[in-house]
Order: sequence, then C-alpha cells, then structure tokens
Amino acid sequence: MVNSSSQGEVHQLAKAYLLAKSSFNRAYCRFWHSEVKPCSDEMDWKLLEVFRGEVEKYYFKHKRQEQGIQQAAWEIFRLELVGQTDYRFEDVVGFVKWYGVLKGKISQAIGHLYEFHGDSFGDLVDSYPLAGRELVQRALATHPKSDRPRREGFLDECEVVGAVQEKLGLQWHKLICAGENYVLTALEAACRKCYLHRILTGQEEQVAWTDDEKTAVDFAGHYSD
Repeated sequence: MVNSSSQGEVHQLAKAYLLAKSSFNRAYCRFWHSEVKPCSDEMDWKLLEVFRGEVEKYYFKHKRQEQGIQQAAWEIFRLELVGQTDYRFEDVVGFVKWYGVLKGKISQAIGHLYEFHGDSFGDLVDSYPLAGRELVQRALATHPKSDRPRREGFLDECEVVGAVQEKLGLQWHKLICAGENYVLTALEAACRKCYLHRILTGQEEQVAWTDDEKTAVDFAGHYSD
C-alpha cells in the first residue's frame, strides 16, 4: 500500500523539479543564443580535428555506431574537465556554437545544387563538417555569391558526396553522406551536460555552494535527464 503522505511529497517535489527545469532551460536557451559566441577560426578548426579524431575512435574503432557521435561529443568536454587538453571549456563551448553556424553556411552554400531540401539534405549538412577543413571550404566556395572561382566549389550534388569518398574512404562517406547522426544535437547536449557538471562539482568560479547546499545536492547526479 502506498503511503499517501510520502506520495504527496514526491508529487510536490516532482512539480517543483519540472518548474525549475523549465526555468533553467529558458534561461540557458537565452544565454546560449545571446551571449555565447564562436571562438577564433584557428581554434575552431583545431577543435574540429580533435572532434573528428574522437568520432573516428568511438564510431569506427570501437564500433559504437549510434552512440559513437554522442560519446565523441562528450569526450571533447570530458578531456577538458580532467585537464588532458590544451584548450579551455570556453573554447569548446565556442566550438559548438561555431559548428552550428558552419552547418548553416554549408546549407546555404550547396543548397542550390539540390532540388529537394528534405531530411536527407538536413542530415548531410549536419554531418558535413566532419569531412574536414578542405572539403568544408570547398563546399563554402560553392555558394553562388562566393568570391572564389567556380571550379574551387562543387558543380553538382554528386561532387559534394563523391569528394568525401574520394578523400576519406567508404566508411566516412557512409557516415557523413548516408547517416542520421544528429551531430549538432549531440554537441549541444554534451555542452549542457558539462556545464551542469561544472556547477555541481564547483568548477564554475561564479557559483559557490554552502555546506548545507552540498549535502542537499549530493543526489543530483544520480539520475540523468
């Protein structure tokens, strides 16, 4: 038999949790869109190569497949958390913002080559940064208003995907050109998770916990959103 008093307490705390979560999500979304900026191109291209290396490790070598992208995204944050990188948390946050901007630029640059802009096109532009700097810059040069010579870009959609296989091989081609990878979603989720972890563990200098709060929040990491 369920204890009605205990059940009522859980219901009220669940309601408070959901309201607090909603408030946090709204504030975080506003902060992300208005305050977070991409970092320098040099750092962003560097971190893209770091991320590509983690994708290669988790998706191909460890054969994690569906979980490989999410694990690779978390790994670039985890490595910073444990001090095994030469980049800062702010750098990798800026990289995630840059990845989203880059995705939009690629979509605009190659969009005119495609008759339909359905899910498969969206999946392609979401994953295309994983092709690396050379192919990304070629994609950007494809934009009708690009100041680059037309031959530096792609002439049709077959060249867009064919270049990936030619330069990177079949497995990368399959991942980038024929997969639903939700790369940007994975990066943004890892960024949010890392931010909350830094708050929870006291790594954010602007956030301090009292002893009572530390005791009260001790169970916060037991369940994942």
